[in-house]
Amino acid sequence: VGRAARLLRMVSFVRELRLMLAAIISSLTSLLWAFGLLLFMIYLYAIFILQGVQNHIRNNAEGSLPENLVEFWGNLWRSILSLFMAISGGTDWGSLAN
Repeated sequence: VGRAARLLRMVSFVRELRLMLAAIISSLTSLLWAFGLLLFMIYLYAIFILQGVQNHIRNNAEGSLPENLVEFWGNLWRSILSLFMAISGGTDWGSLAN
């Protein structure tokens, strides 16, 4: 009798686990679309910031540039990485803005 009760509880646990797994799998498409939209927005803002940095470098060719300017915003991929690190907690936004 005890074994039957344990088996019955295990079957209901497996059913709930299967239901949770099906819910996770069905939400993956929405997660991928949200991730794609996030990457697209980061890409657009990286282009916008990179244009401002390039104009600043052109206008201040004789002057000294901040050392982190080229390190964080020197090309498109660095700009994308810097923005991603800023929103994910990898780098503080204050250090990127300086």
